Amino acid sequence: MTTELGNRINWLCETAGGSREDLSALCGVARAHLGNLVRGDRQDMTTGTALVVSEVFGCSLDWLIAGRGPRPSRERVQRAVEARREAFPIRPKRRVKAH
Repeated sequence: MTTELGNRINWLCETAGGSREDLSALCGVARAHLGNLVRGDRQDMTTGTALVVSEVFGCSLDWLIAGRGPRPSRERVQRAVEARREAFPIRPKRRVKAH
């Protein structure tokens, strides 16, 4: 059951492009946690997580948490995520070959 918070986070992820795994790494949260928020399995975020998510995606806390105020433009979200990627490059995970 998706929640309004989940819908907003999902929109941010889709707008930003990239995988949820990469975006969760930029936010410093587990991919599973982000997925739980999107699906509505969890409906709460710590203040710290909410602050980082709003910074990474370039949206206001008020919009992220409560849906109040204007939704950020696609360009703003994309610029914010790109700036975060430049500031904190994500290293690809090493894949270990099975023998």
